[in-house]
Amino acid sequence: MNKAWSLYCIYWKPLRARGSGDPPPGGALPHVVKRDGSISKRRPGLLTYVGITNDPARRLRQHNGEIAGGAKYTTRTKGGVWKFLYIVSGFPNSSSAGQWEWRLHRRGKRLNRSCVVCNRLAALRQTAQMEKVTARAPPNASLVLSYTFPNGEPAGPIPPKGCVCFLSDAQYQSAAGS
Repeated sequence: MNKAWSLYCIYWKPLRARGSGDPPPGGALPHVVKRDGSISKRRPGLLTYVGITNDPARRLRQHNGEIAGGAKYTTRTKGGVWKFLYIVSGFPNSSSAGQWEWRLHRRGKRLNRSCVVCNRLAALRQTAQMEKVTARAPPNASLVLSYTFPNGEPAGPIPPKGCVCFLSDAQYQSAAGS
């Protein structure tokens, strides 16, 4: 019996921002200050990764180095923990999940947002709203997909247009500490 395939996005926040000393008092994570003195929403050191699997829980353990496997990109990170940002379940085969993964990689590169989490969520929203993700892909309307956001779901079944990053500093801290 084959399991349904899932597409997932994980994020990683180091215990300390790259190049910083001790964490700031009160546990608040540093923000980037722009040249004009305003504060950017971008959080330094945050990484994301998109992949496909038929067993998301096992795959996350591989990325965190608990069991053998995991992508080279994720296994080289130290001092933090990978956590799910979202999981899209219900793909009938690895091919259709792979087509969505391919599209998400291309969509994310074209977005120009300062927050990588918002980039990933906006790419997911755009991909879900497409009629087909590739010329040979089945129509999105024919797929029965479910969207899971383990750290708190943005309004609606998929991230709303112009979403604001829904991960608070406390959630980033918990990702780094637990």
